[in-house]
Amino acid sequence: MKLNRQDGAAAVEFALLTPLFFMLIFGIITFGIAFMQLQTARSAVREGARYAAVAEPGTKVHKTTAQVSQRVVDASSGLITGASQVNSTGATCVGGAGSQAVVSYDTRQSNGGQGISANLIFFTVPMNSVVSAQFMCEG
Repeated sequence: MKLNRQDGAAAVEFALLTPLFFMLIFGIITFGIAFMQLQTARSAVREGARYAAVAEPGTKVHKTTAQVSQRVVDASSGLITGASQVNSTGATCVGGAGSQAVVSYDTRQSNGGQGISANLIFFTVPMNSVVSAQFMCEG
């Protein structure tokens, strides 16, 4: 009888390593989705600040806070559900040309109030922050 047989060794190694491999793959996918949501929020806030800073051609009138907030919601691809979640109080360019249009959003309000997070099997990694953008108002 031979005791050094290797029959089934590959199957045992595969069975041991497969869960770790799939946890790694799904972890990468989960972090990618969370990072994409964070970038979507950043892009939407930047679009809102840019929109607030640019005056209407000819009239040189800047947008209202409600218009800026709605622009952020529209640019968020559904991540930001309501204009009330967007802080655009500094986005109206009240000071005229040279003042700053500032728009911000707290990502903890995303996903029905759960925030942006990478949910792994054994733990959750929150990726919440306040994203903001600032542009100089034109006159």
